[in-house]
Amino acid sequence: MRRMLILLTVLIGGARLAGAQPTPQDMLWQSGVAAVQAGDWYEAAHIWNSIIGLKEWKLRQTREEAILQLLQAKQRLCCTAEARGIALDLLAAHPADTYTVRILVPLTTIAAAAGQPDQVEGAVRLALDDPIRPPEIMAQYLTEVVKVEQPRLVLQALLRYLAVHPAHPLYLPMRLAAAQLAAAAGEHPAALNAARELLADAAGTPVEAGTAALVAAEEAALGHYRQAGEVVWALMPYYPTDTTSQVAALTYFRQSGNLQRTADVAMVLAKTTVPRQTVETLFWLGEVALAQGDNDHAKQWLSALNDAVPEHPLAAKARRLLKSLTAPSRAVVTQ
Repeated sequence: MRRMLILLTVLIGGARLAGAQPTPQDMLWQSGVAAVQAGDWYEAAHIWNSIIGLKEWKLRQTREEAILQLLQAKQRLCCTAEARGIALDLLAAHPADTYTVRILVPLTTIAAAAGQPDQVEGAVRLALDDPIRPPEIMAQYLTEVVKVEQPRLVLQALLRYLAVHPAHPLYLPMRLAAAQLAAAAGEHPAALNAARELLADAAGTPVEAGTAALVAAEEAALGHYRQAGEVVWALMPYYPTDTTSQVAALTYFRQSGNLQRTADVAMVLAKTTVPRQTVETLFWLGEVALAQGDNDHAKQWLSALNDAVPEHPLAAKARRLLKSLTAPSRAVVTQ
């Protein structure tokens, strides 16, 4: 069945490339992609090996791309030694370019998946200790390595590295990565404490926003939605155009059940940026107020919605509710 799926994918891919007259090498590459998509890692490894061994290269993709595909296949097949060897050979040829992070992260993942803490530490040192690598590559590595499937060994290695490198130029980003790895490993209280401490030290630095987001996420994971919202909202004066964080703060306050704080934030956002969640929250607040018989607040929040986005469908509903509030003889309908 997998072979049939691979063949079908190749034929479809070839048809799409028909206008460009696909070569046999193009078709071979398509078959490698199809094998990956089908999860047939044995077949994928065989195909990528064949592609890498081509004597005359006529593909628009680079040979390095094929090697990275082979590396992925060997990882999936749990061929630890082979995968590690491929990664190290490729890293030797690309110590500080666009391929480097795509090699360093799998190198770390391979060691973690094999349960080899010494090799994990070696991979972390390799990524962060080599003076040939510019800070931006190290920073990108930290951003990607927190997504590994086995975060605990990587966390332990990074913490040990931090302990002996307090003067590293990426000390704060490394602390953020360690806190993120702790969260990924399910160590929520430790992640929250580490992120809180970092937030105090990271004011005005590039990692401040990411740290605040982590603190908020960990507070929310522990059920502290009001605290989560306050952490994110406190940074809004410094990041006035960060719609994602604004929506996050609004969502946390709404989850907290604190109507007044939710309303305060929604009213501010209604006067600046009006993401979809702000509109929905203002309408929700109006409905809740009506259900509680609080007509004054209902008028305030529904009017704010109508003033902010009068063309929105919910604004039309808000206007109908407002009209019903001005007619004492009629029952207020919230549907």
